[in-house]
Formats: sequence, C-alpha cells, structure tokens
Amino acid sequence: MKQDLDNTWVEPVLAKHLRRVEAPAELWMGVEKRERPARPSRPNWQIALVAITAMVIAGMGTILNARRTSHLSLESASGSEIQAWVKATTGLDVPLPNRVGQPVRLAGARLTGKAVEVSYFVRNRPERLFIARADVHAPLEHRLVERSSKRVSWTMGGLFYAVDCAAAEDAQVACMLCHS
Repeated sequence: MKQDLDNTWVEPVLAKHLRRVEAPAELWMGVEKRERPARPSRPNWQIALVAITAMVIAGMGTILNARRTSHLSLESASGSEIQAWVKATTGLDVPLPNRVGQPVRLAGARLTGKAVEVSYFVRNRPERLFIARADVHAPLEHRLVERSSKRVSWTMGGLFYAVDCAAAEDAQVACMLCHS
C-alpha cells in the first residue's frame, strides 16, 4: 500500500526556517583578522646542511684562489739570486743574467710540481717562464720546439723552457730572460 505524501506543507516550513540570515558580527571580525597560514618551514637540519655546504664551497674557493695567486717562493728582481735559489731548490741550473734589459723586469720564482716558474713583467704585464728537465734525448744546444704568436718553447742545456705570453709581441721578449 502506497501512501501519497502531501508535500505541500514542507515548502512553507522550509521557507520560514531556511531563509537568508545575517552572520553574527563576531564571525566577520574573525574572518577579517584571520592570519595567513604560515609557510611550512624547513626542518633545522636542512637549513644547517645548506649553511655548511655554502661555507665549504666558499672555503674551497678561497683555498683554490690562494693557490692560484700564491706568493712566490722567492721574490727577487735579481737573476743571479733567482738562479741560485732554483739550483739550490731543484738542482736545475737556469742561466739567468743578473739584470735583464728593458722592457723586462724579473719578479721571482716558485716551484710548480716538477717545474720552476720564473715570474717576470714585460711592460708591466705579468708573464711566466716555465722550466723543467728536458727529455733525455733532447739536444744540449739551443733548439726551438714551438713558436706561435703567444707561445715559445725551446730546449737548451738539458732543460725545457716554455713561455705563454699575454700579448703576441711579448713572445720575442722571452728570449731576453736568458740572452740579455
């Protein structure tokens, strides 16, 4: 048995009880004062890891930069003093004149692995002459190995010499280091 419900009474009741009402003032004040939710913060260990990584990178950069621009093992403008230091330190007998002519000015020397680096200036541009023992088959007399616009290398007296120059005109000046 099916009963038909008379739903005509429902609508007036719903209309009476479900009409629009105004929200209480406290509710709106709470909505207006609501703070934005805080961004999720990183755990302390992540912040510490980032800080330590940054410090390690900065420290390595400082160490590498210090090695690249390290002080010369010997600072001297005297060819004979540099020659004596190189011979005492490495056993290499590098023929450097006591004084070199203009536009060259000696600055010093330092060890670089199995080679010696003689620092000098050409017209106030820093240059370096690398000297190492030559191949056992290298001739004792002066022999040009390579000559380009910015690089000169040669063997002489059982030693190998190489100069990488900042300017092409300085490649010729390197000869003055040994032949002034």
